[in-house]
This record gives sequence, C-alpha cells and structure tokens, in this order.
Amino acid sequence: MSKIVKIAAAVLGVGAVSGAVYYFMGASGGTAHLKYVPKESALVGSINLKSLASKVDMARLKKMKTYSNAIKKLERSDELQLLAEVIEHPSESGLNLSSPVYFFGQPKDGKMETSGIVMGIKSAGDFEKMVRKTDTKGGIEKDDKYKHVLMENEVILGWNDDAAVLIFNEDEDDLEKELDNVMAQEKEGSIMAEPRFDEFKNKNADAGVWINYKEIFELAGAAVPEDMMKEYGLDEAAMNMYLNFDENKVALNTSVSYGKDGEAEAFDILRDKGVSDEHLKSISPDAVYAIYSANIDFKKTLEMLSKNKEMKNGLADFRENMGLSKEDLENLLTGELSLTLIDFDEFSKMEEEIEAADSVAPIGSYSEQSLFRTVQYDDEVVEDPYVTDEYSDGTTEGGFEGLEGYSDPYESEMYTPSMPALPGMVLNLSAKEPGAIERLIKKQGMEKSEAGYYQLPLGYYTVYMVITKSGLMVTNNKDAAEKMVKKQEFKIPSGDYKAIVSDNPMAMWMDLNLDHYPKKLMTKLESTMSKNELRMLKDKMKPFTSFVVQGRGKESEIVLNMTSAKESSLMRILEMVDDAED
Repeated sequence: MSKIVKIAAAVLGVGAVSGAVYYFMGASGGTAHLKYVPKESALVGSINLKSLASKVDMARLKKMKTYSNAIKKLERSDELQLLAEVIEHPSESGLNLSSPVYFFGQPKDGKMETSGIVMGIKSAGDFEKMVRKTDTKGGIEKDDKYKHVLMENEVILGWNDDAAVLIFNEDEDDLEKELDNVMAQEKEGSIMAEPRFDEFKNKNADAGVWINYKEIFELAGAAVPEDMMKEYGLDEAAMNMYLNFDENKVALNTSVSYGKDGEAEAFDILRDKGVSDEHLKSISPDAVYAIYSANIDFKKTLEMLSKNKEMKNGLADFRENMGLSKEDLENLLTGELSLTLIDFDEFSKMEEEIEAADSVAPIGSYSEQSLFRTVQYDDEVVEDPYVTDEYSDGTTEGGFEGLEGYSDPYESEMYTPSMPALPGMVLNLSAKEPGAIERLIKKQGMEKSEAGYYQLPLGYYTVYMVITKSGLMVTNNKDAAEKMVKKQEFKIPSGDYKAIVSDNPMAMWMDLNLDHYPKKLMTKLESTMSKNELRMLKDKMKPFTSFVVQGRGKESEIVLNMTSAKESSLMRILEMVDDAED
C-alpha cells in the first residue's frame, strides 16, 4: 500500500499541476478506463488533472524549488521515472491526461494485497515510446490483448488502446496474474457495476476518494459484528469524499451512498438544525476562539446504542446507579451540546501553579507526591520504574540496575509531575429540565458553594458546574462560572460561527486569525520561540481566516477559509509549501 500512496501523492502534488495548461484545456476527457478498476476495491481514488491544471500558474510552478526537487526524486527512482517523463512531457506521453487518473486498493486476507493506478490512453504508440525510454528491466512483452513491462520486483505496467495500468503486489509471483485479471475484466466485473459508486463517478471534483465501509473495517481489523454492520447499514454503505481548491477556500465534502437495499436510518440521529439561541446564551461571556456543537435526537441515539447488547447493559447500569427510569434518561437532555475555547488566562495560571509545585516537592514524600509516574534523575526526566526496596549493597529492586548515570530517587531532590496546562473551556449540555441535572449532582454528595456553583477538584484541575436556564455549564474557568451564576445567561454571540452552529446539527469552527488572539498568548509564544520565529508564524497564518466543519444528515463539509485573492487556493498553498522549503 505504501507504494501506491507514494505514487498517488506524486501525481497529485506534481503531476496533477504539471504540463502546459493548453494541452489539458484542448483535450477531451472520459471515464472508459474505469473498466480496469476492480469491483472488489476497498477504496478508489481519483485525481482530475485537467481541473487542477486550470488552477495553477505553470511558469511560476516550474520555478519552485519544491517542483524541481520532486522531479529529481522521480527521475532517480526506477519505478517512478515514467511519471517524471509524463510530468515533463505531457503532450508526448500518449496518455489522455484530461481524463481522471484513478488509483485503487484491493484487499485480501485482511491486508491490501493489490493496489494500482489506472490512466486513460490517447495514443498507445506514443505511450510505448515513452515506456521504452524508461524501461530498465529488459524489454516489453506482448500478451493477447495488451503489452506489459516489469518495472521492478513488485511493480508491473500493462497497457492497451484504452488504458495504462500500474499494479503493485508484494508477492512477485502474483504480479502478472493480477495484471492479467485487471486487463481482462469486463465492465460487469469492474467498479462501474457497483451501484454505490455511481454518485462518486459522476461528481466533478479536483480529487476524491470512494471508501467501501465493510471492506475498510475488515482491512483495519475493526471487530464490528456482522449483525451490527447490517443493523446500521454499514454492510451496504460507502463514503464519498471530494476535494476542491476554490478561490478563497479548500473544501472537503463527504456523503454516504447505500446499496440496492436502500438507506439505513440507524445513523440518522442528527436533528434538522443546529443549537438554539437559548443554548448559545450559555456559551461564553467573552471571546470565542473555537467551538464544537451538535444537536442530536437524544432519544433516537439511546435507541441506537441499545441495539448493541454491551451498550444496552451499560446504559441499564448507569440508570440503576443514578436512580433513573428509562423515561427519565430519555427526557434528561435535549441533545444540544457545545464545547467552547474561550480564553488563555487559565492556561497561564495553571502553568504557574504546576511550576511552583514542581520546584518544592521533596523526594521524601515521594510515595504520596508522585502521582504521574515520572521522576527527575540528575538532568533528565524519565519514566518512574517504581522502586520497591533498597538493599545494603546499594542495589534496588524494580528496574534501576543498568541505568548508568541515574541516581536513586531517594537521593534525588525533587520529582516532576507531567500534566498539561489547559486553556479556558466551557462545555454546555441543554436539558429539558435543568433541575433534574441538579438533583443528580446532589445525589452524588456534591454541595453547592456559597458562590452558587458546584466545584470538583481533579488533581491540579478544578471543574466548576453551573445549573443554567438551558441546562448544565461545565468549565475550568472560574470567572466564566461566576458570571453565569450572576447573570444566568450571556448575550447571543455575533461572531462568524453563530450562523454555522445554528444552521448545522453538527459543526465546528476555529478562528485562525492570530490578530484576534490575546496579547498574553502571543507573549507566551514569544517565550517559547524567538520574535523572528513568531513573526514568521504570523506571516504563514495570514492567508487563513477560519477552519469550519459542518454536517447535516449523510453529508458534511470541511473547509479551510482563506483571505480574498484573485488566484486559486491551490496555487497559494503550493507557494507556502515552497517557501517552507527554504
């Protein structure tokens, strides 16, 4: 599988944006070569060279160091020389580069045994001339319906008047057999006969990947029971992913296709819209730098989880421990939730507290103090090997023997706990009856503080819980908790993310404009990097405005938004990559 990934990346990163644009623009496309992609493929990828070429300034691209370095790497590789020739001389390649390039992976016995790349042929004669220029293995062989050449021990290339096919297989004895199977297959044995592939085939994207859920789960070794696969419709489902480089954004769209038995409703647990204004009033008293939100059908979710025996038993145990009836649990939450990043002051406070504790903790109280299993030995922090005894000859039991240069922990002056400081975050859960959540909290023996919130110490962390008008607010930011107790609700946010989390039942938004972040954070970054490095980071981030994920039903979109410009996002990103090469 590694070889196909390497070559596909080369095609997308260099070949997809190479060649004279007029060559692509003047040629006609087609998908007849899809016939050579096996129906049993676990995944099928496509790269639209014609579309990508229209989004690139070739004169500028060929001056880039990244481009020239990539070409040199291809030329030095026996199996990739051919791609270098195609990139440098597209009009002489004999390939129909205005048609999509497809790559596939075909599993067998729990591993991706065979993979390949399929390209359309415009002139078989011209293609053969190019192959002869790069053949290093001793000649072209002619079969009944196609010609082939062994490119290296695990790679073979075959072609006819319709297509050129590169096959990769770790078993050298199977190479010719697998190529022959692909070149001889009819349309009925190809991916074109797979109904779930129709949507992907007809989509005109810059690049994309089609994934067969059942095959991928088996390949990954995921132990998903067959009855669950059928219950949730995964045995008949496939994922479509489309990547497009637009002017001011890079967008990855996904959708789910089902087989002949129709769509399964098991995973349709999202509601039609995003979180309500009432929920948004509990989000933050200050700025929001990132937010994840969801509005799910809570009752339907519980029903879906209950179809699995282990999950059903777990839910029953939870209800029993909480003293809830089934109806109580179903009516507890509305299904609206959000997790919000609101500040970095808490981050700084925690770092100061942890540093102060670390500097004074004596090894004499090691057994009580070292909760995090790391120990300071001279100038280095290593995992605590857990010493159980010390003998008169100085040796210890538990793993210190052989660690030259490290002193016994009883002689060391301090231990170092390893725990991360966290920024200020707020988790909100909307409830049909907020008072029911409070009753559950009190049942756990927690008492409300005089300030009006519930406080839960967790080591160095402290979590504050506030019962709000819409449900429950959980935060590590004391100031936010106090303000919520006092005001009971905040103003409805007016930031860019408001429409995103309101319109989409699943959404995520992150502010990528560093000018919006507090000075304290920038000062902190300056302490870990030089001013010049910080300036470079800001410069690299300037083109980006936000990162957005939004989903509705069986469709979702991931978007990297950029500032306005007159050229494609692809060209801008290629230039950023090239700048990083220096």
